[in-house]
Amino acid sequence: MSDANQYVTRLNALTRAINVNPKNREIYGKLVKFIASDAGDQFNMEWFEEARVDSPDPGVLATMLGLRAILDGKEETARTHWRVSQQLYTLSELVLNHLIVVGSREELAEFSQPTELLTESLKSFPGSPVLLQSRGFFYTKDPETYQLAVSDFENALEKLPNLLEARKFLVLLHNELGNTAEADRNERRLEDALKVVSEDQLEKLTERLSRLTL
Repeated sequence: MSDANQYVTRLNALTRAINVNPKNREIYGKLVKFIASDAGDQFNMEWFEEARVDSPDPGVLATMLGLRAILDGKEETARTHWRVSQQLYTLSELVLNHLIVVGSREELAEFSQPTELLTESLKSFPGSPVLLQSRGFFYTKDPETYQLAVSDFENALEKLPNLLEARKFLVLLHNELGNTAEADRNERRLEDALKVVSEDQLEKLTERLSRLTL
């Protein structure tokens, strides 16, 4: 955007929207363009700092600044921003995760190595099941990193046993790797988890899990 006031207004409106719906991919698709140099509204530090002054959600902006710092290779700066974001916003790791995932899916050049971005993020959010699950997902894209995917999914499930997509990927991965016993064990755990899902969500969830492939 060419006007500072419009930039600030739009950015603040999107951060408010994230507070209302923190999983909305469309909103993240718009937000990520504020920190990507090669797309959309593009990163503008002066205007971004102006937005922070009266921001309704400074924690979201701090999360975005940390990711921008990682994109610039400034790891210490990123950790500082993310410490602030964690103090200001309880969902900062979720926002960070979705920004990376959406940036990758939008095929933005700066997000072409999502596993590296997630690895750097995990240094500030150690053991985050959300970030581990996403990194595991990207590891499934290459047979040579299947074992790394298994490790990430297992570590994520230790923290959050109800991550059903991670459990489903473990079934697929262990079958592919020839670990039949482990595949069966995770299949049973997945079936047990689905038994307690409400009927109105079960069909939708089952259909989503059926679409997961390696």
